[in-house]
Parts: sequence; structure tokens; C-alpha cells
Amino acid sequence: DTHPHVHMVIYSTDPKEGYFTKTGIRQLKSALANDIFRPEMLEYYSQKTEQRDELNLRAQDAMKELIEQMETGTMENEKIELLICELSEALKSVSGKKQYGYLSPKLKSIVDEITNELAKDTRVAEAYKLWNEMQNAVINIYTDNLPEPLPLSQQKEFKTVRNMIIREALALPELQVHPDLASKEELESDNSVPQVEPAVLVNTQQPRKISYTPQSNAALSISAATRL
Repeated sequence: DTHPHVHMVIYSTDPKEGYFTKTGIRQLKSALANDIFRPEMLEYYSQKTEQRDELNLRAQDAMKELIEQMETGTMENEKIELLICELSEALKSVSGKKQYGYLSPKLKSIVDEITNELAKDTRVAEAYKLWNEMQNAVINIYTDNLPEPLPLSQQKEFKTVRNMIIREALALPELQVHPDLASKEELESDNSVPQVEPAVLVNTQQPRKISYTPQSNAALSISAATRL
């Protein structure tokens, strides 16, 4: 069981020329490994693709379930509810392509937070764990120094998840959000806001009708767009 390896020395006699960074060295090792171990790498990449597709499906299922919980008033995760409402309202004023790569840094940050909340779902977490295992198998071909797993929101190969979140937020009905789902800063700035029951979406579009009965006359409608 031999393991082919290569010793390389790269240098320049011109001091004005650049040098190899750690990233450049890692990319060179990856290129060599893909060439030397092509059959093995193809198998690894095939399994990575399967796990990536599985994660995309599980994330979409989790997102749709969250939307249903918001519509029926059964949502228990107030943080992600507020984030989804905030994103939905903010996207209404966005012109041009409503895709992750074209959004402002603030909106990208909201999408990233929602992505990381979705990653806590057991189905998504398991799929991401398996994907990382395949990713490490590929990296381990040319180095023993495996990187720490990135948060799902920072993993470039899962832009599909972030764009799915944007599509679902765009498809939401008109929203009315109670004050207890306002941002922490807003609540601290107005101590007179009473505590009320968790938010329930109000769908003003036909034929679906969703209503709620607040327990306080002081319930407010908060537009998340104003907080951007």
C-alpha cells in the first residue's frame, strides 16, 4: 500500500515577483491530487453531490414547515420568525434581482442568520455532517490538516439554500407582527410596550384567510423594513 507523493520547490530569482500563499499551496496540492487520484476523487465528488442535494431538500422541508407554523400561530422559535418577517418586508423594497448575490450586506446578514437557524434542524444538521465527512475525505487525500467545519451560511457550495430562503420569504402573505417579536433594541427603547401572545401571520390574500385575536389593545404592527 504505497502512497505516491511529490516534493516540490518553487522559487523565483526576481524579488519583485509574488510568492505562494498558504491558499495557493493548498490549491496546488488539490490540483495534483485530482490528477493523481482521479478515479478515487470522482467517487468522492459524486457522494458529495448526493449529500449536497439531500441537504438542499431537507432545508427546504424545514423552511416550509416553519412558514406553516407561522401561518397557524404555532411557531415556537421567535427568533427565526422575526428574521423571516423582517426579510419578507425588506425584500418588497428591493429592485433588481432578488437573489443572495445581489442583496445588500444587511439583507445578506439576515439570510445568513436564517440559514444558521435552519442548520439546527436535526435533518439539516445530519445532512450537513455527512457532507462535511465527504469533504474531509477529499481534503485528506493531500493533507492531514483538516479545517474546522464552517457554519452552513458561510459554505459557498450551499448558495442554493440561501436563495431558497429568499424565495420563501418573497412568497409570504401580508404580515402583522406583534411587539414582542420586535428587535431587542426597539423593545428597550419603549418600556411601555406590553407583553402579548406570540405573533400569528395575517394573510390578506384570497382564498386563504388567517386571523388572530390579540390579548392586548396595545398590539402593534411592526414593519421590519424600517429596521434596516
